[in-house]
Order: sequence, then C-alpha cells, then structure tokens
Amino acid sequence: MLEQRWQQRADDLHEQLKSWPGVVAFHTNRVFVILANSWLWAGEGGRMAYGITAINTGVFLAWCIPRFRPFMSRNFTHNVLSGKTYTMLTSVFSWWIFQDMQNHAPSGLQEATPKWHFLAFYIAAGLFSSYVSHVAQASRLRFVFRNIAKPERAAAALKAVSAIKPSLGASGAIYATVALTAFYYPNTAVNIMFIPIAVPIAGAVSGMVALDMLGIIRGWQMFDHWAHLGGAAFGALAYWDGGRTWDWLKQMNKGKVEQRVKAVVEEMEHERSKSQDA
Repeated sequence: MLEQRWQQRADDLHEQLKSWPGVVAFHTNRVFVILANSWLWAGEGGRMAYGITAINTGVFLAWCIPRFRPFMSRNFTHNVLSGKTYTMLTSVFSWWIFQDMQNHAPSGLQEATPKWHFLAFYIAAGLFSSYVSHVAQASRLRFVFRNIAKPERAAAALKAVSAIKPSLGASGAIYATVALTAFYYPNTAVNIMFIPIAVPIAGAVSGMVALDMLGIIRGWQMFDHWAHLGGAAFGALAYWDGGRTWDWLKQMNKGKVEQRVKAVVEEMEHERSKSQDA
C-alpha cells in the first residue's frame, strides 16, 4: 500500500513536470526517486527517526530567527533555576548548533524495535537524561546555598553558580539509542569523525562514556556530560529490561484500547443504521 501511494505520487509528479525544461524535470524526478527510495527502504524505525529529525530541524530553524530566540530560550532550554518541568521534554528537540545534528544523523544500523516502541524509548530516554542533568545541576545549587554565606567557601560557591547553565539538545536520547545498539550489536562497525578507520560500536560507546566521565571530573563545560551519561545508563537499563516494561504497558492498555475501538465501531454502526432508516 505504501509503495503504491509513492508510485502514484511519482506518476503525478511526472505528469506535472512535462511542461518544465527537460534538465530541470529530469533532476526533479531523480531527487524525488532518491527520497522515495530512502523513505521506503528505511523501515518503520528509520521513518520515525526521519520524523524526529524533521522536528529537530524545525526547532533549529526557529533558533535561527533572532525574533524567536527569547521565546526559544524560555521554552526550549531547561534551566534548573526556572522552575519549569516541561522544558525537560522540549529541550530534547532543541538544537542550537546544527553540527550536532549532523554528527548524530541516522546511521542505517540494524533496528531492534518497531517505530512506536522506538518513539517511546527516545522520548523516555530524553526525559531521563534531562532529569539526570537536572539533579546534577540542583546538587550544585544546594552546594551554593550551603556555602555562599561562608567567607572561606564563597569563591567556590560563586564558581558553582557560574557552572549552572541551561541545557538543550537530544544528545542524551541519542546516547541511549547508540548504547542500546551497542548492547544488541556490539560488533557493528561505525565511523567516528577524525578517525580514519571503522571501530566496533561497543568500543566507541565505551570511549564516549569514559570521555564524559573525564569531563565531569575535570569540570568541562562544553557539553552536558551528565545528560550523556544518563542517556547511556538508560540504554543499558533498556537492554537489561529487554522490552518487558513495554510489553507490560501494552498489556495494561490493551483492554482500554479495545473498549475504545468497540465504542467507535458501535457508534459508526448506529449512525449507519440511522442514515438507512432516513
């Protein structure tokens, strides 16, 4: 069915482009075929990843408009001092540096989950990593409150305040996805920027985790290392869970869904019988 819809769209586009110059029509059709094949061969998980990337791209474009930046800063970055909770989710889809999105583009690796499972996993991983980062930032805030009035500790407290910054980005969710892939397919080879050879994904993830741990110890501020480690931990927990929580939730909601479907079918049949009587 999906292939037929895309074929129909291709036929419609071909008819509309007949009046265009030959070179333009040829390249337009070629681009459409490339995109259609990428979408069809991506699978359910890949298409969901494309959808998430499209949302991230839209948010990034909003960041590029200076008039929107105050709104984006208030609602698409998470700051422990803001008192907002919904930004723990919206910040997952927020990108300020497009290079970060390019580095985390879908790699075409084997998928272990269907699309809805993947979407639930991705959002849960983003929330979990945001929460880990929030707790880490809040611990710094507690240190400030306890020591700001002490002359001998005031300098350290002010330094801790300067380290509390808004966080954004999907790095935690992507870390979880990559970590889960590494557990399921540890020998899958991946390419890393500035490294000329492919390396096993298990080794790459281990190196990334070690680098983030070093960043926390050294106090590096370029990346949100706590969110990265939270995402990696969520991926490990998801592998250990093995989908049992997902199956349990589906079983819990199965009866509710069946009741809703039954109610909708009965309503449709009732409306149909009324129209026939009329």
